[in-house]
Amino acid sequence: MSDHPRELRAYPHKPKPALLAEALGHAREDYQAGQTKAAAAAAEGRAIFFKIQGERALEVAALEYAFGGAAAEVRGWLASAREAARTATALGQALDPGLHLWYLALAVLSADTAFRSRLEGLSRAQFTDPAVTADEIHYLAAEAMRDIARFRFDDAARACRDGLARIETGAPKPYEIAAKATILCLEQAIVAKDSDRLAASISARAERQQAYYQKGTNRNFPAGLLDIEGLGLLTLAREQGLRIAVESVCLPLALVEP
Repeated sequence: MSDHPRELRAYPHKPKPALLAEALGHAREDYQAGQTKAAAAAAEGRAIFFKIQGERALEVAALEYAFGGAAAEVRGWLASAREAARTATALGQALDPGLHLWYLALAVLSADTAFRSRLEGLSRAQFTDPAVTADEIHYLAAEAMRDIARFRFDDAARACRDGLARIETGAPKPYEIAAKATILCLEQAIVAKDSDRLAASISARAERQQAYYQKGTNRNFPAGLLDIEGLGLLTLAREQGLRIAVESVCLPLALVEP
């Protein structure tokens, strides 16, 4: 690797390149150190170890992408994250709606049909973790993505309607609305097979990401560099033949399988 500093992509929330470069080095080291213990963790059935390894690999993927990494390298790290997620799930990692949505997005992005099928077959009860408190809109967003992935569009449409209707009531907390409203709108556009609505939803998602990640310490979170859930949904949109006419720095079409 060159000794010259790598240039950061132009993110509207303006993260600090030096902090992200340091984070990339640490994330790589942590992942690689973890891999030396993976065989023992698998033998001991430690699902949480692989959940954490998946998070580390995803962090590297986001940071590599942020510094202009080639699509093939970023996909390789996403595949590593998916492999860790698949192992965690096989070892009994408890799922909540957010983790289910994230894992399904990784399975879709990396074209892992076996893992995707497994996640598509889970009922709400199977991605309910009593230790995790989540508003109903989190479950509805996860159900909508699951049902789009398994081509049950009437069920997905119902989940989207119910989720957006609940947001209209103001019942969820503001941060929960911010997290899931744009996901539900993306899902609704896919269900409707409406490319224009999809473009508007992508723009709204990008605006939401910028608004959230420009606040305080959020600015330098690796999660603000690459929108995995959004990319998973755009991959599902492309499966339905939808034209994707716009993108954002966090939703690069180069990572969406044709």
